[in-house]
Amino acid sequence: MLSDLPGESVTVPVDTLTLVAEWHDRREIVWEPLAEVRLGCRRSTGQRHRG
Repeated sequence: MLSDLPGESVTVPVDTLTLVAEWHDRREIVWEPLAEVRLGCRRSTGQRHRG
C-alpha cells in the first residue's frame, strides 16, 4: 500500500481517474463508480504513436 511507504515521493502512472460515491454499513466500506475520465496515452521517451 502507498500509505506503508516511507515519506519519499512516489509516482503512480494512471490512465483513468474515477469519481466514486463512498458509504459504509459499519461492516464494510462500499465504493460506487459515478464517472470515469480517460487520460492521454502514456508513451515512453523516444516512441512515436502511429495512428
